[in-house]
Amino acid sequence: MASTATVDVGSKVSVAATVAPKSAAPSLTYVSSDESVATVNAAGEVTGVKAGEAVITATMKCGTVKKTAKTTVTVKAVVAELSAVKQTASNAFTATFTADASKTFTKEDIKVSSVDGAAEFAVKTVEYSADGLTAKVTLFNNFTNATAYKVTCGEKNFEFTAQVGEVSRVVINTASAEKNVETSIDFTLFDAAGIDVTPSVALDTTCYVTINGSYSAASIDKPSKATITMDTVGDKADVTVTYNSNVAGAQDISATQTITCTDPKAVQGTKLFYQTDSENAKSQCAKFYLGLSSDTVTVTEGNNGTVYFCARDAKDGVISYDEYNVESSNDAIASASMTENSGKFAEISVSGNTIGNATLNVRATKNGKDTFYTIPVTVIKEAELASMTVTADKTTMSNVKDSEYAGTLTINLLDQKGQKMSSCNVECELVETSLAPKLDVDSFAVNVAPGVYKATYRAVDAAEGRFTIKVTAADNRTGKTIERRVGINVKDINTIAQNAAAKREGLKLTYQIELDNKTVDLNPSDTWDDSVTAKLYATYNGMFAGYVRSTSGSSISIGDANSGINPADAITSIEVGVKYGTTVYSTSKVLYGDFKANPAGDGAANLCDVVNATTSAAITFNAVNTSGTIEYSPEGSTTLARTGLYTIRYEIKEASKTTSTVKSQTFTVKNTMKLPTVSVNSRIADSLNDADIIANLSTDVDMNNNTSEHESIVKLDETKTNSNNTKTVKYAVVEDTYGNGTWHFFIPINATLRYE
Repeated sequence: MASTATVDVGSKVSVAATVAPKSAAPSLTYVSSDESVATVNAAGEVTGVKAGEAVITATMKCGTVKKTAKTTVTVKAVVAELSAVKQTASNAFTATFTADASKTFTKEDIKVSSVDGAAEFAVKTVEYSADGLTAKVTLFNNFTNATAYKVTCGEKNFEFTAQVGEVSRVVINTASAEKNVETSIDFTLFDAAGIDVTPSVALDTTCYVTINGSYSAASIDKPSKATITMDTVGDKADVTVTYNSNVAGAQDISATQTITCTDPKAVQGTKLFYQTDSENAKSQCAKFYLGLSSDTVTVTEGNNGTVYFCARDAKDGVISYDEYNVESSNDAIASASMTENSGKFAEISVSGNTIGNATLNVRATKNGKDTFYTIPVTVIKEAELASMTVTADKTTMSNVKDSEYAGTLTINLLDQKGQKMSSCNVECELVETSLAPKLDVDSFAVNVAPGVYKATYRAVDAAEGRFTIKVTAADNRTGKTIERRVGINVKDINTIAQNAAAKREGLKLTYQIELDNKTVDLNPSDTWDDSVTAKLYATYNGMFAGYVRSTSGSSISIGDANSGINPADAITSIEVGVKYGTTVYSTSKVLYGDFKANPAGDGAANLCDVVNATTSAAITFNAVNTSGTIEYSPEGSTTLARTGLYTIRYEIKEASKTTSTVKSQTFTVKNTMKLPTVSVNSRIADSLNDADIIANLSTDVDMNNNTSEHESIVKLDETKTNSNNTKTVKYAVVEDTYGNGTWHFFIPINATLRYE
């Protein structure tokens, strides 16, 4: 066997041992030291599972002879990179990746701009293929013909020249209509290069639909929306879509498609369901029934769970059923009842009665026809504490006297299903030691998020040496306990310095920035990561020497009043600024600076609610300004920070130096929210008043996790009343509340409605 080998995650490599002489007939076995990193089969073939190292040991036995050989296998993570970009529509392109990118890049990671930098485009949606190797990327805005654009993702970027030509072909995508079901006529406009230019065409004034043949009803809205209803299976109707650019002398371009009436739901759709024990945690504010499906439902014995179920047809559309019913294959194991029994989804309450397996049989009825779906259910014993991890953010500390200097223990608790568990009591204590003074440790950890507990420890004036903290978690229901230990090294800053006198008279210090959080998420469902606090601190020979503070806004000290640490070179001022992308925002040359929530000349806030405390070591960046109504718009918001990478920069000026010392740290603002959608139910309004137009719109917002209640469209934004009894609306504003905050979502609809 070779001493080392390398393999990618998901790939294989052979480390088979060679036996000499070949005539020997030994038994040969292989074992991996860590099967979570790499597995090995009987032939010595190793499969990479996750990044890391594992030792593969081959053991040969021949009679009484036993020998072993080892190979250290390094498993490398496969890094997905952007490899190609191809335009497919006037507002979309296909991105190709070298590996599965679906779990690596979100829409916030894909940046689109013109090569000359004059325009930037917001990404609306990213739809990955099943293998994650390609993605359809759709933008809010359209490309301009013959303009060069750049797509950046990760470290890679690609350029292309957009093609947005004149319409040369019409394709009708609808070929059938189910009996007694109103069916939309869907069509696409292509230019000569095969680019879908439908998003860039004024459909309201250029497209006309005609229907001939056997049908019971048709709604023809001249701009772009037409429907047909057919009442006899086998009947046929011819639908023609005609495009005319309204340019003098231009030829009509048209297509005709025969629509056939089919038996309703002759083909069963795809079932899709999601389980939650308490609330619809995946809905947040969008179509939760289009979320990821579960493989099975798991419910604990003696408890209830909720299952949200829907079905999708062959075109990936959600099927709206007239009625849902449910029966359990074994009520003794799991019983079920309907909470929501009609429409686009069903809500099912499941009770776990006895440990075992059962099946929920869902009967979905539409137009008198039944379709059956099954959902597997497993009942397990009630959740109990199964595992605990403990991490310390400072494993080595100095014993400097600074009251704010502390380390944090982060404790994660999971049950037997791998779910986060909070119904526990977590205690922390210092293991008995002869060292004195001792490390100060919080006795109890605080539950800060589902399954996450935190406790602090302080080394102020502690003795030099190694302390051990014991963390014990106890399940409040079963009493089961798990214990973990973590070691903390304390160093005496007096012994690091040459002598105590030198320490007091002036040390040659260096400076660093401490961030309490590296990633901020705008999603209101997890408010514990909405802010970042930055502190500047001094170090001596690599050890913490105290936070930098201003005193009465006029002088700067190291540490608090008890520290007694003086820099050899006095700090005269500190200038603080933040850079977002390539834009550097203005700073004020005062102690600890002055962050601007809406810098001059910027049209949308990139920095939100930054708290500047001139007499403290901390500056806090709040990504969500909750002082009033929170507004979310694709063009930016005055109450939400933009997503992307931010850099906090400290410029430190010292008395004897002609140049400044610059320190910086970065953090990321991301957004995992799923936005609501707004549908235009009819383009003909009772009047051009906003209230009547809003009556023609509908939304599926559900950020409150209340599936029986949808929030409202409260106003229209950027409207224009035209001379031909029409009003053009760019945005519909959806209002929802979450916690103590009110959210306004500006959802693009770009619709023209008319009054007749």
